[in-house]
Amino acid sequence: MTWCNKSEAFTSLLMSTQTHNQELKLRFTELYGEHADSVFRYANYRISDREKAKDIVQESFVKLWEYMASGETVENPRALLFRMTSNSVIDTYRRKKDSSLDVLQEEGFDPADHEQAEAIISKAEGALALSLITQLDKPLQDVIYLRYVEGLSVKEISEITEERENTVSVRLHRALKELKKIFDHDE
Repeated sequence: MTWCNKSEAFTSLLMSTQTHNQELKLRFTELYGEHADSVFRYANYRISDREKAKDIVQESFVKLWEYMASGETVENPRALLFRMTSNSVIDTYRRKKDSSLDVLQEEGFDPADHEQAEAIISKAEGALALSLITQLDKPLQDVIYLRYVEGLSVKEISEITEERENTVSVRLHRALKELKKIFDHDE
């Protein structure tokens, strides 16, 4: 092969690589636009801390980018993102340290501040909507949240939890049955 032919081959390879990178960037941007909000809601639901949830979402999308850039095929990006987010939440809980009232006051929390108190009450009222499912075991909570809040299919939940679809379906059935018992008991 002559130098001229090698140069043309290199130029062709460079152009196809640039096109591939542009397509990869475009696909990643689309995935971010489609899934960032639901991944954030899931992370925030799991750890109840907006700032940590934002960090977890960022971490999950960085992992997704690295996965895609390595040449791996992503068949179900939504399920992969939720799995990465779930793993990051678990890692966060492992690193989590307890906070005391003193630490909260050092960070600016003032129990006498009525606006802060009202904001906390408002947040508590929002959490009341999810209070029934918090009485369930964690695996049941997760499948209920993923199915009915995020609207994921049983197959997607199966991919996220790395369990068989049948197991997810059984958990959903049991969770709904338990919720009915809790609701009937509270009335």
